[in-house]
Amino acid sequence: MDKKDFNLKLLPYQAKMFRFARSLISPQEEAEDVVQDVYLKLWNNRQSLRKIQNLESYIMRAVKNTALNKLNKMGRIWEELEGSQDIQDFNTPETWTELNDTKKLIAMIVDRLPPRQRSIFRLREIEYYEIEAIAKLLELDPNNVKVNLSIARKKVKETFYKIVRHEV
Repeated sequence: MDKKDFNLKLLPYQAKMFRFARSLISPQEEAEDVVQDVYLKLWNNRQSLRKIQNLESYIMRAVKNTALNKLNKMGRIWEELEGSQDIQDFNTPETWTELNDTKKLIAMIVDRLPPRQRSIFRLREIEYYEIEAIAKLLELDPNNVKVNLSIARKKVKETFYKIVRHEV
């Protein structure tokens, strides 16, 4: 497969790949890195792409796996830093100036959720995926998705109100 064929087959999926990566991982630059990593892997294995029956499914699975691997790495880094960074970081005058928009505040709270809850929350609340679709994408039981979504919503709501009421 040459460069022209590769681009013809794969570029139509670029926007969908990015939206999916963005629903799983934050910040935007990290999602862009995921898409680039997937393109590189696909390019390196371009000869075997001819054997793939459902290219879109294959590509989206590659995005999911790459994003989840990145999240695992980021999660380990976050755990190391967590002791030094507290939710009280939100309560500085500089941060309040930057976070005058509720949407930004909620996005920051969502970014601090555990990786699985964050992914499920984003897929459901931002990308509007159905529970069954999320379960299939993340290879989870639908009940597990519902429980994690419920926990994530509760954490976001509680943290939001604590910050707004200056309880932290």
